[in-house]
Amino acid sequence: MTAPTVWMMALGDKTRPDAPDYAEDTHPRQARACVEADDFADLFPIFGAWREHFAEEITAYAMPVPLTPQGRPASGWEEEWAETGPPIRLDAMPGGFIKIRPDGDFPARGRPPFDLTLARPAAAELPLETQC
Repeated sequence: MTAPTVWMMALGDKTRPDAPDYAEDTHPRQARACVEADDFADLFPIFGAWREHFAEEITAYAMPVPLTPQGRPASGWEEEWAETGPPIRLDAMPGGFIKIRPDGDFPARGRPPFDLTLARPAAAELPLETQC
């Protein structure tokens, strides 16, 4: 059985006006806004409220954090955020849409194996009669 989790989300900082898609993932302890939510879906209304309060074009970063039996975030999540970075990036898009993606814009941080690029094996081709 998987341990219960919560989601941590922090508002990113758009520090490069020359690159509008660039946003630093600010650690939740230093971010202008951060939240702990019970479910990934709970992040969307919070993101919308941040968009109304902070700016029309915002970026946030999120990651799941395991809970202790007492219902508190397990120790180590802050170090993981600082070392490997949060895996999910949310960007406000024109028209009220939110683009959700794994944060793969920048190389992974941290010590090996976190900063190693993984090679994926090529998928075996199916015989012609089994392809759709």
